[in-house]
Amino acid sequence: MTEQPTVYLLKVVVFKGQKSWIAQCLDHDIAAQADSPEELPGRFGRALAAEFEFSQQQGVEPLSMLPPAPDRYWAMFYGSMPVRDRKPWLSLSESVRQLVASLSLETRVTPTPAV
Repeated sequence: MTEQPTVYLLKVVVFKGQKSWIAQCLDHDIAAQADSPEELPGRFGRALAAEFEFSQQQGVEPLSMLPPAPDRYWAMFYGSMPVRDRKPWLSLSESVRQLVASLSLETRVTPTPAV
């Protein structure tokens, strides 16, 4: 019998900090920052890929060692607007695609500055 692939559903809030753009995952406290919103998906993808690769090296389920993000980011997420874009917000490297069968991101952008 074939093993069912793991599906990862992640919520991500994107916001402008004091000096950079930030993508903060809520379900697991992992984030990335970039100078522009266009750079952010690549930076977040690399942070996520590094976490998946580290988890694989440690022999643990990916993201299982990361707690949820602090409450203030959840509040930002639920007070923001969903991103409705036809193209994927995040692209993953081939090595990470082999680790992750399915990754679904619910991304929202907030005008609220970082606290």
